[in-house]
Amino acid sequence: MLEGRAPRRLAEGLLLFLILFSPRFALAPSLSDFDSSSVLLMYCLQALPQIGLFALLLLMRRGSPASAAKPAFKPRHFFSLLLRSLFLAALLWAIASILVLLRLFLGRWLLAGTGEALPLLHFSRLALLPLVLLSALCTGYREELFFRALLIPDMEALKTPSWLPPLFSAFLFSLAHAGHGWFSALNALCIGLVLGLRFRSKRDIHELALAHAAYDLAVILSALA
Repeated sequence: MLEGRAPRRLAEGLLLFLILFSPRFALAPSLSDFDSSSVLLMYCLQALPQIGLFALLLLMRRGSPASAAKPAFKPRHFFSLLLRSLFLAALLWAIASILVLLRLFLGRWLLAGTGEALPLLHFSRLALLPLVLLSALCTGYREELFFRALLIPDMEALKTPSWLPPLFSAFLFSLAHAGHGWFSALNALCIGLVLGLRFRSKRDIHELALAHAAYDLAVILSALA
């Protein structure tokens, strides 16, 4: 009976993607909005109910063998969790740095005739750092709950090959970031694949969300003007 629900659950996930994450309607500050307290606050206020929705859907899927994500948080394991998240964030940062270097070396050839430039962040108000941290945490939990904790188990419930759910999740994650250009989409594809494989291995959503938040925060702080 649970297997019979798998296609419906995957269809629900795809509908949620189209509504909440498609490039045209994606909920995310633009690259020039990180100096705006009102934009960041509005983003957090909109993201929090979505986090609650994804957490509720995850709890409703607990009866499925595939939904083995670990939403429970154990304070005594926080230090270990933090270290694992920081190591994972460093790996994501290394991947993104390699892609940026490739972009710089191959940029003229790849972008010949396209007129596309590397998107740049703008952040200069350190007073907004607590709000930026909150928005990074909201992004981490919002995107990891949906793209990893919900989508991957839904794909696994269809008895697909083990490599397909992380790849499918990474592909949709890439599409969600395509509004910032093809390079952002490529970066999201690589990072999403790493996060998907890590989720398949450890099933720890807190580790992924904190790593995602740390990576986003590092990207924003690297643009400090």
